[in-house]
Amino acid sequence: MSKLRTKETSKKLKEWKVNRSAAEPCFLCTSGYLKEFNHWKIVENRFPYDSIAELAHIFTPKRHVLVSELNTEELDELRMVKQDYIKNNYDFIIEVVNKQTMSVPDHYHMHLIVEKE
Repeated sequence: MSKLRTKETSKKLKEWKVNRSAAEPCFLCTSGYLKEFNHWKIVENRFPYDSIAELAHIFTPKRHVLVSELNTEELDELRMVKQDYIKNNYDFIIEVVNKQTMSVPDHYHMHLIVEKE
């Protein structure tokens, strides 16, 4: 993942992973939103893929859930938002699937990217 982030951002992420407390609230849950939907929100990425991205946001359910715990309404809205809003505003979706490399493994999320020119 370090190739997606600059050395500086990778270092900040590693430091955050080492120093965060188990009692620390989930930053995806507590982040304000850039765009809100019924069951989902788009938030700023604290550790963006800044080597490749002009914009790097996170698309996440409002509930703190795993992908396997998404309900029918959330899944329906996910499909709708991907087809309409995301398709028209971003170039790529990055979905990290290896729990070991996720910064927030217990809260499902996808990275929304507008690539650098």
